[in-house]
Amino acid sequence: MDERSYRAPLLLLPVKLTRKSAQSDFYLAHHEDEVRMNATLLQFLERDHGITVPALTGDLPRDDAGIDVPAILDIMRAGSARLRR
Repeated sequence: MDERSYRAPLLLLPVKLTRKSAQSDFYLAHHEDEVRMNATLLQFLERDHGITVPALTGDLPRDDAGIDVPAILDIMRAGSARLRR
């Protein structure tokens, strides 16, 4: 059994890092680009484990608040269930 542990972000949130001058503190803010799925993680799952998660390759699930993170987690759990075997 493979005892290795892998870590990777599921979602990527574009941000911008700015400051008013070289002496001022940096300010981190959300960039106007959309939150997106970690495509590298999806490619890794497909290439190394034969697992595809088609529900997360296009537009991400949304709810009234925006990106539906609980739905994304449920989809990933279902898609990656074979990794636990």
